[in-house]
Amino acid sequence: MKKFVFFPEEIFAQLLSGKCVAGSLRVDSASGKIVFHPYRRSSRQRVRDKLLKVTPHGWLKESALRYKFYTSVKKDMATLDTCDTLNQDISEAVEGIIEAKTRNVITGNQNRIVRDQW
Repeated sequence: MKKFVFFPEEIFAQLLSGKCVAGSLRVDSASGKIVFHPYRRSSRQRVRDKLLKVTPHGWLKESALRYKFYTSVKKDMATLDTCDTLNQDISEAVEGIIEAKTRNVITGNQNRIVRDQW
């Protein structure tokens, strides 16, 4: 039994060049012919995080769903100095979040995803 499969020219060119093309074979309901549909795989474009504030030992960034805070302190510091440094960075990060929120309210920028209902 012979069956014909119809597929686009660019897919045929990829096959002739030796590439593998992933897809599915389906029967076209209008014509009754077997048609090859290639999968349209594309890489997801990730939106870069927005830098809100630079702290003395780290940074605060905003992504689509969450705030990201990073800080780094040397191990050879005394325990109290380490705690004070971390507390200062945390307070500056909180100020950065407040500034970003007030800036969005003043400018009316509500284009991003807001998850304050949690």
